[in-house]
Amino acid sequence: MRVDLAPYQVQLQGQREVAVTIQWLQSEAQEGSPKAFGVSAVPAPGHSILTRSKSQAAWQQTKPGYLSFYLTADSYSTGKATPATLVPDYELPDSLRYLRYLSADAMPGLTNPQRYGENTQAGRYVAVERGRLYYERYGKGTPLLLLHGNGQSIAAFQRQIGELARHFEVIAVDTRAQGRSLDYTTAAFTYDLFAEDVRQLLDSLRLRQVDILGWSDGATPP
Repeated sequence: MRVDLAPYQVQLQGQREVAVTIQWLQSEAQEGSPKAFGVSAVPAPGHSILTRSKSQAAWQQTKPGYLSFYLTADSYSTGKATPATLVPDYELPDSLRYLRYLSADAMPGLTNPQRYGENTQAGRYVAVERGRLYYERYGKGTPLLLLHGNGQSIAAFQRQIGELARHFEVIAVDTRAQGRSLDYTTAAFTYDLFAEDVRQLLDSLRLRQVDILGWSDGATPP
């Protein structure tokens, strides 16, 4: 597989060390198959491997270590001829190129006819520290807070919200800088920051106790 990053105009200036990361974007399970995604690694003096279990978790360094695949990074000075464009075997999704997070139209087979995540009648904004959170409320009963995964939005729960709203007061929220929520910071995101956003949201709604349903990053405690 070859991934050509030239169209993304990645520029590294004054960097002595470069860390290249791989994020698992999609998996397709096959019944009866024990295979899973993996990259083999071998010990190698002078090299290290950085890993983290979740998108906002702390990086863990393993040293010595070396991933068993080849990576070639070419650099070109300003003014020199640009190398011939390579035809990539894999095209990066727009969610990475433009930081446009997943919505219903980016999820195969999910049309989101109720427009969850875009319902202006149910949607509201609340100010949080250096940002604004967008949320939608549905149903009546015990408050149930829905927390989506990294790179998603309220629309990720489009198959669950309707049924859950029959039994709970559903509060679905877009995480900071995802979906319709806004971020005014330049600092790195952390689970502590996301947790503080949720606290401020619940305080603004005068909710002292709620049930929580989340997956992936939305299910990770701070």
